[in-house]
Amino acid sequence: MLQVENVDHYFNKKFSFRPNSKWSLPREAYKHPPEPIESLRDMKVSLNACKGQLNRFALTEWSNHTKFTDPSSSIIETISSTCKVELLTQAWCKFYECLYNYPIVSRTSIETRTLNSLHLCEAPGAFISALNYFLYAKHPWIKWRWRASTLNPYYEGNSLDEMIYDDRLIRRTLPNWEFGPDLTGDLRTLHNHESVVASCEGIMLVTADGSTDCSGDPGEQERHVHFLHYCEVMTALKVLGVHGNFVLKLFTMFEHETVSLMFLLNCLFLGVHVFKPCASKSGNSEVYVVCLDYRGYDTVPEVLRKTLMLPYGDGHGESVMFPLDAVSCDFVRQVEDCARLFMNWQRDHINSNVEMFRTEDEDVLCQIRNRKESVAGGYVRKFRIPKGINKRRRLMRSGASRFVHEEEPCSVALPELTIKTGRAVSVVYKSEFGHVTPKIGGDDLIFAAIKSNLPDTYASITGACFSPDDPQHVMQREFLSLVRKCLDCSCDIVIYGVALLTRFLVGVVYILASGFESFVTYESGAILFSKRRDSIDRIKGCFDEISQVYASLKGDKFPVDILEVVDKGILKRGHFYKAISEYNKGLCR
Repeated sequence: MLQVENVDHYFNKKFSFRPNSKWSLPREAYKHPPEPIESLRDMKVSLNACKGQLNRFALTEWSNHTKFTDPSSSIIETISSTCKVELLTQAWCKFYECLYNYPIVSRTSIETRTLNSLHLCEAPGAFISALNYFLYAKHPWIKWRWRASTLNPYYEGNSLDEMIYDDRLIRRTLPNWEFGPDLTGDLRTLHNHESVVASCEGIMLVTADGSTDCSGDPGEQERHVHFLHYCEVMTALKVLGVHGNFVLKLFTMFEHETVSLMFLLNCLFLGVHVFKPCASKSGNSEVYVVCLDYRGYDTVPEVLRKTLMLPYGDGHGESVMFPLDAVSCDFVRQVEDCARLFMNWQRDHINSNVEMFRTEDEDVLCQIRNRKESVAGGYVRKFRIPKGINKRRRLMRSGASRFVHEEEPCSVALPELTIKTGRAVSVVYKSEFGHVTPKIGGDDLIFAAIKSNLPDTYASITGACFSPDDPQHVMQREFLSLVRKCLDCSCDIVIYGVALLTRFLVGVVYILASGFESFVTYESGAILFSKRRDSIDRIKGCFDEISQVYASLKGDKFPVDILEVVDKGILKRGHFYKAISEYNKGLCR
């Protein structure tokens, strides 16, 4: 049964690499295939066998059980009861803990009273918020500027399986975010990597909190997420200034690829530490690699710099960064010690959870509750979180612009075109204007529902005008063309059965609506535009301008398309936004 233990143990899951002056980087990278490291492979088998015990438990019941037993599960509740914290999440707590345990804000930044930071894979922004609070509490005189990159929550082609769709901070600080030339925000593409690097200057801190969905193959999590870790590391190494610091979320260290990546970091930073925050769930493999005092990218030989970038050019490839015979045996032994230490902590916690599953022993249950209370109390005492910060330091001030203004009356005037291009969307995975799964039905049913409301003469655009097999970007060009043709008629226009789920489509409809005295949406999935205004020629001019942009698009690095024609903030205001959302409800669920 559960053993009594000092809660200080949960705050001290740490390992520090012992640097060796004999460690040196090879001349080239990615010239050799990966090799298994027997000792690390055995650890991987052992940990996966331990996790394999969980297959016999119902997922929901097991998740509820581990949430209850997790020593850190009361930290957020305890903080929120006494402190007003923006974006208080588990990630916030983990990074705040890292900041207190290591000198992540460098001596250079403290002495110059300036800190420029870059935050990779950052949505929703908890690391930024935690750093803001830490600076307020410890270094309030530091002038701080930050930039961030993450998968763009507004790009309709980003899968929800990979993306955190929480834009509370992003929508209020949009100029600080770099989504790359294709507007996806995907750091795994070379052009987005180059864009992030070009947008940064004087960076002294980089954080990288990225991960990928490995639920389909959890035993190979390390392999699945390695390429993202590579991209985060290479971006950090290129933007960091000398003596800068880097914090990277990692998982297990069983694979040759990870050993090579860790060797690179140990050769380029004076100090490298591995830390599992108390606020991180004890049963998972998550750790944070804290790299201190960067030697600088100029210390990397030119040939090695070029070959280090090879995976960005050809994807994951079949080669490993460094062959094992180029990595110090002493370093490999230290990786083994580190991997074993964190594996044992994780395995012990999993076995303890298995032992306690469905227990009704009141002494054990009481012990769990007391431990959680002690850990939460210890967290607040150790890290001295300020109860609040002054309004000037808040990231999400109440005066910041918002996209939805419920009280604003409907006023669809001809907007200024704000044409944005990026990677063409093939499939819509998420939308700010409704659900994306089509309802079962058809244009005939919609037409029957609205027929009595239609004028004698009208032009129509229906769902049947488009092939369901066409990519989204092809459909959107056809939609624009049909709208433009409808304007050449002198009659009213009806659109039905066409899901308006992207910024482009909704923007086109907004421009169209500005040319009519009335536009009415029907819950069955139809919009009627009636009583043309005198501005209709200007509307035609807008659509012709969009068509000209289409004609000039060139996609050398990625397939390019128009993603936005009217500022998104305008599209999400008042009654127009409500009307489009209600229209889409009739078509999607």
